Amino acid sequence: MPRLLGRAKVIFTFRRNKEILGNVTIVADGFLAPISAGNFVDLCVRNFYNGLPIKNTKKRLGSGSEFDVANLPIFGSFQEGFYDPLTAKPRRIPLEIVRVDKSTSVPVLSYSQGLANLFGQASLEPTGEKLPLLSFSIPGLVAMSHPEKNANGGSSEFFALQADSVIDDKRSLLDGEYAPFGYITEGMDIFQKIKPGDILDETFVDEWGQLNLVKIRQSSFSEVVQGSE
Repeated sequence: MPRLLGRAKVIFTFRRNKEILGNVTIVADGFLAPISAGNFVDLCVRNFYNGLPIKNTKKRLGSGSEFDVANLPIFGSFQEGFYDPLTAKPRRIPLEIVRVDKSTSVPVLSYSQGLANLFGQASLEPTGEKLPLLSFSIPGLVAMSHPEKNANGGSSEFFALQADSVIDDKRSLLDGEYAPFGYITEGMDIFQKIKPGDILDETFVDEWGQLNLVKIRQSSFSEVVQGSE
């Protein structure tokens, strides 16, 4: 899996039929989520997202009688996701979230419990004593999407919240469920107007961001998390 050692600026151009709607700039943050951001930038460099339509997906938030429904604009939806040409299999991205330990206030890059046995000490299990560093109450936060019952099944899909995606006081219910990896920094007005069926037309990744992208061929997951080459 590729990783991002630093940040990268990605500019998307959107269109509706033949009309160009405008540009949206996303800054992918490898300090926040090196694997999720690295996967995103890698797919952008490959122009994987070009020509793909936006769709809406409903997500149940909360449980019991207090639940709500989020209507998320999903970008990058294509069959089972991205098939890595090196493996001929879909690339799967683990749930990757920076969490803050309540007792020490130290932020820790954490991976879901299902990876603990597989990756040993490299996987830091989230617990009730660790809260997500970032909340979806932050406008323009961009995150990986994943199948409803498979937190480690993300591949190419990502999302950010539009004004009517979910009411403000329910946005925190997404915290810890999806992996934030970047921010919309320009074109928020364009992003708010995007509708299902609109097309992600073109992708541009800045040169510095491409230099920060590392494509790993033989490193183990443990080495990736620890930051070794």
